[in-house]
Amino acid sequence: MPTVSVAAPGGPVDAELPGGAVECEGLAPPLGTGAAPPTGTRAEFDAAKEMLLGVFQDSDVWTGLGNGGTSSIFGRISIGINTRDPAVIQSLLDLVDPVLVCFELPPMGYEDTPPTQAVWTVATPPAADAMSVRLLVDDPDGGCGHDPVGRTLPPEITYTDTEVQIVVRLTLLPWGSYTCEGWDPIPYVVELAGPVSGRILTGGANG
Repeated sequence: MPTVSVAAPGGPVDAELPGGAVECEGLAPPLGTGAAPPTGTRAEFDAAKEMLLGVFQDSDVWTGLGNGGTSSIFGRISIGINTRDPAVIQSLLDLVDPVLVCFELPPMGYEDTPPTQAVWTVATPPAADAMSVRLLVDDPDGGCGHDPVGRTLPPEITYTDTEVQIVVRLTLLPWGSYTCEGWDPIPYVVELAGPVSGRILTGGANG
């Protein structure tokens, strides 16, 4: 089985796709007209899928592989990846005949989307002399795959005489499909520069 080096996500999002790369969205036939004609034989599609799965299944840029061929509306194998980096796309094109595949890619500029502000509640009311606060942090988007685990950034803390404002942000999820199994808010401890001293804790409501 051949091996390849897959470039990490985060490449230029405004670069043109490598020669031979086609986005699946541009291939779908008009509604009600049926699937596009396949661009290869069943054997060619099966061999290409086996190659792609064997090399990229455990890659961190991989999000999915469609049926392809005669069972696909695109008439090709649809490859989902979470970056538009031309180096990643080219590494796939180098493995199989480009005419057999099309790509499902993030929208232009997706990788530049800024972190989102988390929502939080106080897990344990702090004592007046407390130098830290225990929070429960969650993603404000309750849709599939928005589990905040591993996505928290250092808090942004603003102090006044009457309040301590705590803003927690979450990094962007890579582009792709996620399960809808649900999750709980995650514990998050914020260390303070001084005691709470009865001040109100704010910043937990997004927007």
